[in-house]
Amino acid sequence: VRQAEIRVMASHRSDDELLKVYIAEWKIYYTFCSYLPIAFKAITNITVPNNNSPCLVGKGIHSPPAGKPMSSNNNHDGEIVRSLMQEQWNDDIFERIKVQLQSAAMALIDRERIGEAFDSQLVIGVRESYVCSSYKPVDPLSIYRENFENSYVLAAVRFYKNQTAETLQNQGI
Repeated sequence: VRQAEIRVMASHRSDDELLKVYIAEWKIYYTFCSYLPIAFKAITNITVPNNNSPCLVGKGIHSPPAGKPMSSNNNHDGEIVRSLMQEQWNDDIFERIKVQLQSAAMALIDRERIGEAFDSQLVIGVRESYVCSSYKPVDPLSIYRENFENSYVLAAVRFYKNQTAETLQNQGI
């Protein structure tokens, strides 16, 4: 996380560069989030049912009801490790640059709306990172909804208000 954080934070020369570096680092980290928990599967299966560890309090991770395996909610092994990894990413990188990410992505979307060419994979990659970065099993799209979706709706309203006013001024009713 620290190395990715350094690379992402050093990439603020342009919006496109920030998005490219962030997406590349996110994809690598998300891949690690898929594989690293496998190594902890046996430990998790043994320790979680009776786990009241204070390091898990407030992390959105709860011990399963007695007699039910940890993966019963979503059939994924290693959810504790995966959730902690995603929370680490969100705390160390995402929270620090989410405003810049959203601003850069919305600027690209505005460029598309006026007919300019741009790399659509930048917007798609950022959106995917928002969708996949939630570690809350109760509301897996919370980060996407609270950040990207809200920014998208606000940017659309702003853009079309400006377009409407400009059209009315130029062409009348």
